[in-house]
Amino acid sequence: MLAALLRNPPLSSGTARWNAAIRRRLESGHPTEAVSAFSAMLQTGSRPDAFTLPLLNRAAASLPGFVGTAHCFGIRAGFGRNVYFCNTLLEAYIRHGLVAPACQVFDEMRARDVVSWTTLVSAYAGAWDLLEVSQLVTAMRTNGDCEPSAVTLSVVLRACTAMRDATGGRQVHCYALKSGWAGDFLVLNSMLTHLSRTSSLEDAAMLFEQSPRRDMISCNIIISRVFFRGEHC
Repeated sequence: MLAALLRNPPLSSGTARWNAAIRRRLESGHPTEAVSAFSAMLQTGSRPDAFTLPLLNRAAASLPGFVGTAHCFGIRAGFGRNVYFCNTLLEAYIRHGLVAPACQVFDEMRARDVVSWTTLVSAYAGAWDLLEVSQLVTAMRTNGDCEPSAVTLSVVLRACTAMRDATGGRQVHCYALKSGWAGDFLVLNSMLTHLSRTSSLEDAAMLFEQSPRRDMISCNIIISRVFFRGEHC
């Protein structure tokens, strides 16, 4: 039934109401029921809008084998150039470890934003492919017409930490200082974790002391590393 509706979606009515119903099922942790609600939506004559398809992608992220169906429907429904749709589709593919189709979606996007780039960077960071991560961040800045965000830098730092790449971490820190992200809590805490695990607790403590802004997570990182090493304040 759903396949037939994908080929011939009926005319629109009550889309907002169905979007809310689909979202409720997703937020309740029932992606299969969300897809069933989407199918029922099509049967009643409601046509999906720019909010519906990202919801379908969110369901696909939890349902192995369904992401391709969501992709096909989005393209047939004319959302191939919608950045929000494509970003959620990227996330769905990557959640299932399907990096190759995610890259294809990324390459075919007419417009990309920092979320698009960061999502793909995260995929390669999760695979500990620091060369590809570095190349993507460089391309993001030179060809993507957007700069890395705090989330992007945090993702790269986590990869550097996992790979014990102290040099890469220092490069990210230098960029964060130059771009104004060094004071962001997410970047700061990622850098504290990186230093305490790849360099030294002393370097992490120095960064902690020099930072004008800290939060509870910053304190916990330092404290946990002290106890991990069996040291005392």
